Amino acid sequence: MNKTPCSHVESEITLVICSERPAEIADSISGVTRAGDCGLIPDDDRRIYDVYFDTPQGILGRALWSLRVRTVGAEGVPVSPDRVPREDDESRSDRFITLKGPAVAAGHGGVDRIELEVSWSPHGLAACLEELGGLGIILPAGDFRADAPTRTLRSMGLVVIQERSTQRRIRLARVSHEGPVQAELSIDRVSYLFGTARVVHREIEIETRAPQAEGVVKSLALELARMFGTELRPWRPGKLVTGIAVARLLDAGRLEGLMNEEQGLLAGAYDLIEECLRGLPANPIGRNR
Repeated sequence: MNKTPCSHVESEITLVICSERPAEIADSISGVTRAGDCGLIPDDDRRIYDVYFDTPQGILGRALWSLRVRTVGAEGVPVSPDRVPREDDESRSDRFITLKGPAVAAGHGGVDRIELEVSWSPHGLAACLEELGGLGIILPAGDFRADAPTRTLRSMGLVVIQERSTQRRIRLARVSHEGPVQAELSIDRVSYLFGTARVVHREIEIETRAPQAEGVVKSLALELARMFGTELRPWRPGKLVTGIAVARLLDAGRLEGLMNEEQGLLAGAYDLIEECLRGLPANPIGRNR
């Protein structure tokens, strides 16, 4: 994929909350103010709603690429992790279209990948289609609607493959009090939406925010692992493929007894998720989409 002014390399480490008390662990992590050499400063919470698309034949997925539309709740709007916004919802502040490529294992123990994220607009959509075209994936032009991205992408022959809502608590990592932000730590409560059903997955995402900050990301992950022990687990699969596995296990009735009262995944569910992912074509483990 050719770099454009809007594309960047995303470098991150993910830790899944693998616990019998996932909400409690997430709250404890949100209360951490220092990890190793880094101070952790709270930033605004975010309410995020993502819709992922593919062709009916799964062309993007087979090539380990993904296409999504992301809606980010407006500042000051109460975070509601399971609320699905209408496409004309005026409470939103931002909407983006994002194209992500296959991830590559990185030296810091996480993954790197190219990401193109642009505002939802005719220009933004065209930029994503151009990048896909360069990979030999040609999608037809559709009827662009600023207020209806799902309808727009469906008019291009795409189908929805995943919907999810995320409550994100953010901590900014600085080595010194007045120094630049080196990394962003996100404490995510992810609700996968399956019609009237939902399943909650909790993870910690630590991403670089400055050049050559991979060492900071690695040290944060190691320090959190030291603080919380087996309650945290390194996790290579991305949210998309994790949700694909959750959907299959849910349909097969294999998650019974492995979710709590908020439909949150408990520790034992993650062994089944990894087992399920190993059986998928192209083995998504380690390729984080």
